[in-house]
Amino acid sequence: MVDESSIQPVKKADGTPFKFMLTDDSAFMVKNLERVVKILGGEVAATAGNGKEAIANYKKVKPDIVTMDITMPDMD
Repeated sequence: MVDESSIQPVKKADGTPFKFMLTDDSAFMVKNLERVVKILGGEVAATAGNGKEAIANYKKVKPDIVTMDITMPDMD
């Protein structure tokens, strides 16, 4: 097990946190990814439960990093 307190936050060159958008139809996976993003010092700017939501949220939030499930309802 990794000691989370020993992990250094990852920041952009300007010192601000990376903005993440998490895309997954599983609430369990989103919660786990949110925890990882927090440990890394990032910010969850948006979440989406399918590909259509992801496209709409991406245009609004313009995240630095997007995670996506491979298969989801409505649009993969």
